[in-house]
Amino acid sequence: PERTIFAIEAVSFAQSDAKVLTVSGKIGKTNTPDGKYVFSMAELQKLGDTKIKSTTRYTEIGEFVGPKIRDILKAVNVKPDATAVSVVALDGYQQTIPLTDFSKWEVITAHTLNGKRLPVEAKGPLWIMYPIDKYPGELMNNVTTMKLLWSLTGLVVK
Repeated sequence: PERTIFAIEAVSFAQSDAKVLTVSGKIGKTNTPDGKYVFSMAELQKLGDTKIKSTTRYTEIGEFVGPKIRDILKAVNVKPDATAVSVVALDGYQQTIPLTDFSKWEVITAHTLNGKRLPVEAKGPLWIMYPIDKYPGELMNNVTTMKLLWSLTGLVVK
């Protein structure tokens, strides 16, 4: 049993180094030769986690944990003329979100739901989540639901 526990810990450390989010477009800070910034899970967590409770069409009320998208964008020095972010999922699905959403609400890239890390098979490793339950009058609608992109892999700043 001790060896099994050790193996699980080793896997989780390996995953923290996995590159999980690519930010491109109108950014001033890059870490790749092609002008993008690629975050590992560990780098995202260094930005600080925010907890929000949300009810979605896909889940009962849950506690979602992850860094705020505004902090991710700040870390890559978004250019002043940027107005929106195209969010890209693992399967190629895309949605455009105005930058004003990220200053108005604490929108996060959730990596954890109810204390459990989100695997790819369960909408992970990152799932864009809005604080729907905190602002139901403004956020409990189809427009917000379309922005709850899961299996997030990229942010393209426009």
